[in-house]
Amino acid sequence: IDMLDAAGQRHDYVYWKANTGGIKGALCNKTVWPADIDLAHNAEWLILYNLMGLDDVITGQPISSAEYHWAIAITIAFTDLGTLKSF
Repeated sequence: IDMLDAAGQRHDYVYWKANTGGIKGALCNKTVWPADIDLAHNAEWLILYNLMGLDDVITGQPISSAEYHWAIAITIAFTDLGTLKSF
């Protein structure tokens, strides 16, 4: 488990507690938008850690290229998703 995995688990836990499942729940349940924004912010932190040359705080290892690129995609997708659901 790395920083991004842990953020994803926290996000999924909120969805589970809100009984949000499937694509319809992810796109339409407006009560979980804070979890989407939180996931995006955690992914942003990972990007910043990588740019500053810092290690993943969970693994203690350098942030992998795959983890970094997933963080970029998650930041974009979940910022947009959370923002759209917040209105």
